[in-house]
Amino acid sequence: MSGGIDSTCSAIRLKKQGYQVIGISFDFLGNPLLGRDVAAIANAMGIEHHFIDCKELFEDQVITPFLEIYQRGQTPNPCLICNQRMKFPLLFKWAKHLGCDWIATGHYARLEKNGQQTSLLKSRDINKDQSYFLYHLSQEDLSRLLLPLEDFPDKEAVRKAIEKDFPQIAKGSESQGICFIPENNHVRFLKERCLGNGPARRGVFVDLQGNRLGAHRGALGYTPGQAVTIAGKNGCQEYFVCEVDLLHNWVILGQDQDLYQQSILITDIKLNGLTLEELIRESNLTFKVCCKGESYYGRVELHHVDQEHAIRLKVIAKTCVRAPAVGQALVIYKGHRLIGGGLIYQD
Repeated sequence: MSGGIDSTCSAIRLKKQGYQVIGISFDFLGNPLLGRDVAAIANAMGIEHHFIDCKELFEDQVITPFLEIYQRGQTPNPCLICNQRMKFPLLFKWAKHLGCDWIATGHYARLEKNGQQTSLLKSRDINKDQSYFLYHLSQEDLSRLLLPLEDFPDKEAVRKAIEKDFPQIAKGSESQGICFIPENNHVRFLKERCLGNGPARRGVFVDLQGNRLGAHRGALGYTPGQAVTIAGKNGCQEYFVCEVDLLHNWVILGQDQDLYQQSILITDIKLNGLTLEELIRESNLTFKVCCKGESYYGRVELHHVDQEHAIRLKVIAKTCVRAPAVGQALVIYKGHRLIGGGLIYQD
């Protein structure tokens, strides 16, 4: 329970459905006011509530990997890292500790049970769909998961469901940006955490042929697809980041058409509902390379199996994909059903 619209509505809905509900709040950032506010919500509902201090674990498991991935010139997704390393492991741990049969979250996605198999589906409100962030969940995980918001058609219906009991929460705004970055200022956060108080080492923008285009105040924080304006003799010209080379402190720029590619490599594969052989045979697949991005049609090939038997796949799109960023997840669907995913990498 975060104290927001979605988790509050989830708790209310579960209680009305007859479940014995226990609220859990994880303090990732050292915010005691959060504990007080959510405890008040839980008390008003008449449910048990626990507020768990996880600051050191969050620093170790989310913020540190986030910084390390950026320092490799890649683009991390901290919400994915948090779900995989913090939220779900902690929820299952506390469910066991408290003797709970299920865990529940306020994610916008759906579950469909067919015999012993549980499928994860896209949300009814496709604009709010968060199934992308849950691709790592196994069949065992999904069999113990409840998604109380799955039947709501949109966010407005969720707000209306709680406005009688919690009008101020219903009218509240949604959280934006990354929770641990103050004022959503990525560049300042990265420089402070990676470089301390010292000045960033100046570097250069270069084009795809290696020609110098201008100077920048440090390559850290640039990401593929980002627009950059360079002032020149003939006025300002817009470029786009194609690659970040932190070793040389270069940001490599090109035109928009240079960002597109037709095949993408993924590793750290998670599959759910299909075997690897079935996935490779399947031709009617779609995939996404970011949560809010476009869906692409494509197929999957086996690219490589290393000496440790780790699988690497190649995803081939019917149309070229704009700026797939190394370090982000590529998530695969068959219709509305999520069937797997992995992390984008380069050979």
